Amino acid sequence: MDRATLPARLAGPIAYPPTPFTDDDPEAPVDLDAFRHLIRRLVEHGVPAVTPCGGTGECFSLSMDEWQAVTEAAVQEANGRALVLASVSGSIGRATAQARAAQRLGCPAAQITTVDPMFGMTGAGAERYARAVAGAAGIGFMLYRTAAAPLSVPAACRLAEIGNVVAVKEESGDLLWFREFMAAQRGAAPDRRLTGVCGGEGLFPYYALEGAAAFSTGAVNLAPALSMELWQAVSAGDRQRIGTVQDRLAPLAALRAKPGRSIPAVKEGLRLLGVFASSACRPPLAALSAEESAQVAAMLRSWEAR
Repeated sequence: MDRATLPARLAGPIAYPPTPFTDDDPEAPVDLDAFRHLIRRLVEHGVPAVTPCGGTGECFSLSMDEWQAVTEAAVQEANGRALVLASVSGSIGRATAQARAAQRLGCPAAQITTVDPMFGMTGAGAERYARAVAGAAGIGFMLYRTAAAPLSVPAACRLAEIGNVVAVKEESGDLLWFREFMAAQRGAAPDRRLTGVCGGEGLFPYYALEGAAAFSTGAVNLAPALSMELWQAVSAGDRQRIGTVQDRLAPLAALRAKPGRSIPAVKEGLRLLGVFASSACRPPLAALSAEESAQVAAMLRSWEAR
């Protein structure tokens, strides 16, 4: 995957599928059949890209064997119909091993999922981590900027000089940073420009104005048609339609914004839809309350009614 071919593949919603477990036991195995069902559902709705084992996929809870099994299942079910970006994370040794494994499994690209090592990190540390991971395998890599991994604009531009760094996902909500970075990219040679990705559907209309081609989303797992409609509305500049789709997604966004509810809310929705047999999460995550589960059920009914 290179900068000449990526933009055509990385445009629209990038799904971040949760990882299902067979039951509520903290040591219950991954339910690969349910995961395959979800990937097929996303691909059938035209979702252009999926990132298994990302944050929504509970990367922090998976063993290396589980990570590999889930990533391989995504590659097999996508079967070239959607771009599969592996998510590589954790210790530098684990992340580089995952990068090499992603290449063996046939992933054209991977997201460098830099996570907060409990005590925070500097921009220099985030840059060093990204540089080491990108050098570990000959596939494309997407940088991952968050409040916890605060790459500066100059650092991101330096990383853009690495030939197989092909995209950057900005998830901190710092639109001014993204605007400045994309402006700097416009002054770079065409083969040194990264594809811009917005971290989340809520801010995508604004990031798209600054050059974002895609947005990451967990909501797409429950409402792939709505996520595709949002992308189409933004592409067409249809402000009224954008507002309508955002209003419909707002209840899910509000629930997922609560501490510890982001992943369980999506899993419960998938259980209610019959895609997952269980909405179980591994500790330290906890299941939704009965009231929260009822909110998800009401939201799904409201989507079906329109």
